[in-house]
Amino acid sequence: MTKAPPKWAQDLLIDACILLGVEDPPELIWRHCKRWGSSGTGAKNQVVVNAGSNKTDAKLVLLHEVSHAATPPSVIEYKPRGIWYGPDGKRRTDLKLKRYEYHSDAFWDNAWKLFRWARLPMRYCLQREGNYKRNAIPAYHRSLKRG
Repeated sequence: MTKAPPKWAQDLLIDACILLGVEDPPELIWRHCKRWGSSGTGAKNQVVVNAGSNKTDAKLVLLHEVSHAATPPSVIEYKPRGIWYGPDGKRRTDLKLKRYEYHSDAFWDNAWKLFRWARLPMRYCLQREGNYKRNAIPAYHRSLKRG
């Protein structure tokens, strides 16, 4: 069920955007779910949180999605596997494809900065994010070295 976001969530989003230097904060769409955990999606102009009953988890998901809004995806060019042929039937050796990495090092740097700034329990964040994406754990350790 979609409702107006709670004031604390809207304030957290705005303050997090200020911290990360986002000039135009994204729209926040808040949905209540009948489960314990939360989920969400984030893009430059919109953050959607499906909030469960655990407020700490909802905060973590909100800040994770704000990090997506603040961090454009990395574009990675790569050569495809196999042999590719052009429309003329000739073999293509110059072909490059692109993929987008949404959980890049820059994304995780922003996310861990936000989790610490919001004083979320780091053990919980590490467990939750580490279960979600494997590269969250090395990013966490990298963030410890930065201070």
